[in-house]
Amino acid sequence: MTRAMAPLLASLPEGALREAHAFWCGEGRGIPGSRDGIVEALAAAMADPRIVAARLAALGKKLSALLAQFLAAPGFTRTERELRRAPPFERMGAVEVEAAVGALERRGFLVPALVRGWRDFGESGYAVPVPLGEAVLEVRLRESCGVADLLTLRGHLRRLRPPEKPRAGKGRGEPGGGRARGTLAEEGDVAARIERLPEALRRLVRETAVRAGGILPRSLFQRFDLGLERFDAAAWKRELDRASLGTVLDLDLSRYGIGLAEPTLLVFPEVVLALLRRRARDEPPTVEAEAVCGADLASNLSRLLASLVEGRVRFTAQGSVFRTTERRLAAGLIPMRTREAEAEEVFETLLRFSLARRLVDRTGERTLALSTAGAAFGALPLAEKVRRILDWSLEERGLPGEVLHQSRLRRLFLRLLRRLAPGRWVDAMALPFVARNAYLTRLDRLGVADLISSRSPHPVPAALEDPQRLAWNLFAWVRRRAHLLGLVDLGYDGGGRPVALRLAPFGARLLGPLRPGGSGASLLVNPDFEVVLFPGAGDPHDLVHALDRFCERTHSDPVFRFRITEASVRLGLAEGMSVASMLETLKGASAVPLPQNVRFSLRAWAGRAGVVRMETVTLVRSEEAGVLDRFLEDPHVRNRLIERISPTTALLRESPDARGVRSRARNLGLRLEPA
Repeated sequence: MTRAMAPLLASLPEGALREAHAFWCGEGRGIPGSRDGIVEALAAAMADPRIVAARLAALGKKLSALLAQFLAAPGFTRTERELRRAPPFERMGAVEVEAAVGALERRGFLVPALVRGWRDFGESGYAVPVPLGEAVLEVRLRESCGVADLLTLRGHLRRLRPPEKPRAGKGRGEPGGGRARGTLAEEGDVAARIERLPEALRRLVRETAVRAGGILPRSLFQRFDLGLERFDAAAWKRELDRASLGTVLDLDLSRYGIGLAEPTLLVFPEVVLALLRRRARDEPPTVEAEAVCGADLASNLSRLLASLVEGRVRFTAQGSVFRTTERRLAAGLIPMRTREAEAEEVFETLLRFSLARRLVDRTGERTLALSTAGAAFGALPLAEKVRRILDWSLEERGLPGEVLHQSRLRRLFLRLLRRLAPGRWVDAMALPFVARNAYLTRLDRLGVADLISSRSPHPVPAALEDPQRLAWNLFAWVRRRAHLLGLVDLGYDGGGRPVALRLAPFGARLLGPLRPGGSGASLLVNPDFEVVLFPGAGDPHDLVHALDRFCERTHSDPVFRFRITEASVRLGLAEGMSVASMLETLKGASAVPLPQNVRFSLRAWAGRAGVVRMETVTLVRSEEAGVLDRFLEDPHVRNRLIERISPTTALLRESPDARGVRSRARNLGLRLEPA
């Protein structure tokens, strides 16, 4: 616009030029010494959307109404006679209309013009310079439209072609009814329209969609190596508007707490989505290595909670765990099968979650102790444990980005993630970009501007993340939380960069209805206390997590290997498991009976760990030892025998009134009587 306005401004008389400079650039600022300097400064001010908006606000009601008459006319041109016939000026005298026109002219909004229309050909009139008129319309459009209308293809089409009343025989999809708007965002149609663009712009549109999610501010364009010399806003806007693929506009999102207030190349979100879908199908990312976390984070949380029962974990006056203690506890965690987090970072994350959800309490002796809620947490199903960690991470602070934006972005990401087919790789930034775009179109609906406004009763301070950083910070959460929780797997290229992600089967189950996962896994328990888990076609994560609670994992993926030790059993007991539940876990998945030494050792280790079993028993007594011998010889009764205390006294696990016991006594010629 600056280049287009300069010749028009240069034609103004000296006095008019100086007066316009005072209005647009401010009277307090020094005026350039040369005429060319004044023209350059004035043209730059008229090209700045923020200055245009401020000067429009300073015009007043009458001058704004007069300017609107010009903006609504073809070529932004009106004759004086037309103005006197237009409301509200038909009620004013010629002198008053002339004074209003003169005021706009002195401020640089109008220039004299000859009308070229056939009706008024050759009549004198006034016109808003076309570059300035377009800038004014764009400013007013931003003020009257929501962000969704500015950013989306739907809003673009609504501005170009306002909805018409349906006519008989020309409905949607019928001959003469025009092309349905939905088809403009279909993959095939988008690809065809992109192919008709000039080659350089075609490449730019695709690069903008893949590398910037469709939003390319001028500053980001200058950082990217796109093979183009300059940001050619006018030429790109003309081509993109014509193809209904995007536009170029001065986008200002600062009132929403987003750092963007500059000329921006925009590829509509609907077009970006179509391009990314086509790319995922035709050009899937190349993955050289992959990272799969499964349920390891939840298992490590169990180990952390158990370690607080096992030993006194002290913290400093500042509230942090001593460094040596932290390293020791982190070393005892299951190694995560990813390069995204070291053991100490995993420990810190789990400790912050435990403190935030009161699973762990700080005592007056500067120690950490397992709370009642922490003791109950271990009995929850695996999916519920992970969901609670996920809920906490959605609002978690301390990760890159402002939580005002990121908490909403994280939820949008999860909604999009559950739509993916499990196991299918997509570009790592595809979903973060789509989630970012969806969030930007919802800014007004979510009331983000009101939340950060100084007029709000409780304004939320928002760091000015630019749109690109919004998506990058969201991906940081994906890598450090969604991935560690087992929702997504990450794929790396040969250089070790994360270039792809996929929905993990465990993530698909977790993001759907909460229900236990079935496992086709088979378990082999050896007499040397090694446990081997062979995953089947089902979901093994629940079984893996249960084994992690009382076994030491020695190998992962695809075959899991564990070892039962006295120390691991003690940790399982501390975290809330019983010996019975440990044995049930082993027996439930094992194809063969458990070795006797494993059963015996589990109970013995539990006894040494301080387990006291409380049972409801029945005392059986007979006056004659031989009578009691006959009663206990029956197999049905003998299976319920706990201990024979003396020749005439025994303890049974069930009441003699239990089904079958009394009838067995009658068959033996005995009669059971209450004491």
